[in-house]
Amino acid sequence: MTVTDPPPAAPHPTYGELMDRARWHTVHAHALLTQARFASQDHARDAVRSRAELLAGLAAHARAVIGPAHLTALREHPVTRRTPDAVDSRVRHLLTWIDALTEPSWRSLSTPDDIDEVRDTGDRGPVCAAYRAATLAVKAATDLILTHYRGTGAARAWTPPALTATGYGPLVVEVARVAAIAAAIEPLAVRCRQAGLTRSEVDLDLPLADRLVDDTWSLAAEWGFPQPGIRDITVARPAIRTGDPAAEWTDRIHHVRDRMRAHQDTGHAGVRTLQDVARLGTVISHILATSGTDAPVEQAAITARWRSITEYLAPLRSTEPADRTVRSHVERMLELARPAHTQDAPRARDRLLRAIADTAPVLDECAAIADRLAASSTDLWIPAKPTRPYLRSIRTAGLAARRPTEAPRAWPRPTRATGAGTARWVGLT
Repeated sequence: MTVTDPPPAAPHPTYGELMDRARWHTVHAHALLTQARFASQDHARDAVRSRAELLAGLAAHARAVIGPAHLTALREHPVTRRTPDAVDSRVRHLLTWIDALTEPSWRSLSTPDDIDEVRDTGDRGPVCAAYRAATLAVKAATDLILTHYRGTGAARAWTPPALTATGYGPLVVEVARVAAIAAAIEPLAVRCRQAGLTRSEVDLDLPLADRLVDDTWSLAAEWGFPQPGIRDITVARPAIRTGDPAAEWTDRIHHVRDRMRAHQDTGHAGVRTLQDVARLGTVISHILATSGTDAPVEQAAITARWRSITEYLAPLRSTEPADRTVRSHVERMLELARPAHTQDAPRARDRLLRAIADTAPVLDECAAIADRLAASSTDLWIPAKPTRPYLRSIRTAGLAARRPTEAPRAWPRPTRATGAGTARWVGLT
């Protein structure tokens, strides 16, 4: 059984990337168990402890994903003769499964001091290292999720609606995928017996009556486990990487995308926010048109369309103020895009141009969201032009010039170059 390399770490990893990394390390530990024996009894015991710690981490992660407030409400639901249990049977099965994840945790350790001693030791074998790497990834994903909740367990204002939904099946699908691999006891129990552990020691942490694998698969069958909707969630308000223009550009445009998604969830965005997105699109399309793209003529036409949208939005006003987060990011990104900013650093300029081209799909998503919000918004209006009181107003039917107020065509979309060489994003169309 061969296992490929783990996915590379990202500066601001998403929830899906962290859980994929945890699943990779768990599969790697299972592959090591099928390939070779333990070098000693200590390696076998540490592998069992590391697996138990991983299961406990998965249980804590499931509680964090469901939400502290939701989980407390589900567990404290009173059941009497007059008030029958109103909790869905699938929810009760989910709670039982979470409790089952913590049952074998640290059974063979007597005191917390022993746990710290095991954690502080050096090399304990590749299987133990793989389980611990998976546990670290799960704990990182747990910390990521908890940044979207307050200390009381209530969701924050910017928490994505998918994370606070009552459908718990899509929330625990990633946990169940890792638990289905880590719950298998057959290869680990066989290797422990081969290392010289007694039957009682093995049964203490790996009992034959452990039905965690069956419970995990039955949970998946009951919930159906559709495609998870929280894979793209990252740490709430991650820090901006300053010092490198390319990294700063990438972080800021992703922040703009997150803010536009928040406006999409509310179904409304002020015209000033739409103007900021249009300004950003105009500048990016102009940069791509003048930086040696594969289709300069098409890119120039895209720039003209962005300018038409900017001109259309210019006279519009709104009683809603601009999104300060979006405006601050846009202002900083326009400053980074100035030629004088990277004039003395050719390599930094090349990395910045590459980052601008690579993040064109992110701008496309922002443009699509802005297009939908502009079409459905009722907060846009054109103020009447002031007339001087001492001038006579001559009304001539059919001769009064009127400026059309209808919106131009849809906001531009990105296009991919279809030429020789490596395909890359060349602009917006």
